[in-house]
Amino acid sequence: MLHTRTAVYALLLIDTSNVCGALTAPAQRIVDAQSTARRLCVTALGLYPGPTVSVPSFPGEAIIAAFVAEEEKPDFADLGIDETRRQVLAERVTGGAAKAEVAWFSELNVGDGGTNHLSVLRCWNNPTLSVPHYHCGLGIEGDAITLVIDFPPRAEAGYETRGPGGSYPEPTSREMFVLSSVRKEQAEKYFTAEAEAWVAGLRSVAGSEAVNLPGEPAFASPLATSLRFPLSDGGLDWACEAAAAAASLWLSWMEDAPKQQQVKTMNTFAHDAKVRPAAVVASATLIDRTFGGGAGWEVAVAEAGPLDIADRGSAQNAAATSNFGDDEKDEASVAMLQLASEAAMDSADGSGDPDATRDADGNAN
Repeated sequence: MLHTRTAVYALLLIDTSNVCGALTAPAQRIVDAQSTARRLCVTALGLYPGPTVSVPSFPGEAIIAAFVAEEEKPDFADLGIDETRRQVLAERVTGGAAKAEVAWFSELNVGDGGTNHLSVLRCWNNPTLSVPHYHCGLGIEGDAITLVIDFPPRAEAGYETRGPGGSYPEPTSREMFVLSSVRKEQAEKYFTAEAEAWVAGLRSVAGSEAVNLPGEPAFASPLATSLRFPLSDGGLDWACEAAAAAASLWLSWMEDAPKQQQVKTMNTFAHDAKVRPAAVVASATLIDRTFGGGAGWEVAVAEAGPLDIADRGSAQNAAATSNFGDDEKDEASVAMLQLASEAAMDSADGSGDPDATRDADGNAN
């Protein structure tokens, strides 16, 4: 169940509708639309305000507002013994609120102070869920509107092999049969025929132009869409409605999403360790292409939040402990962490091609 408590204070304290100073009217429209979608997600998931970060090295303005699953704990050293005891006892009695299975939710607003502005919402889920991550970007580039929507899947499924007609190669190996099985499971849970039809409608809107998605095609979902169309009031209305629909679709998946078993959690973690660094590279590439200045990497890293694999090492050790015997658990845990570390380094050293693309219909180039 999505959280019924509302993070009202978060909505009041972090108002990103005017974070980048004076905006053009079209830029303000997309910022307002994304801010509304962010409020919807933060409230539904019961998230708390995290850090709000600006990137001084960016030639324009770049501000990231983050939201996290847990409220920042007070420094008990400053509270005194009596108040510390009272708060600890109160939490024991109430049991505390259920924590959302979200690692990092961010709202990025980046602009050059002129005709270019980009507003991006992202959510990285914990590996305890199979629900895809969430990525939606609205942009104004001169006299054009840009829309990017994707829901990066949590397991390798071979989506990059999808042909122009939406079909996949016939399986000829055990690995291909496994990928086909994963696609079938994902289509039943998330990438349904209804969702595919919605995306097909977006891609066929009159006047739109398909734009290649930056990033690794293997990590994109079959719903991945990137469009550019002429700037107009009607176009802005349509783009904002599409972004709102993307948020609602993703939240419908998050509602009552069950936790995975620990072995699947470990596998999801290993896959995420490849996807998240690759997303940083793709985001940096897009920002530099749009705005120039060479500060895209710093903005993308700040937007992505902590990429600390070590942070989840204890969770992976716990999973290994529960799923393997005493003789196997240390070896299994080390192997999993090594796999995740290698995946992160591959993305960081450029072996994952940042210029690899996927067209707006989700097909590999």
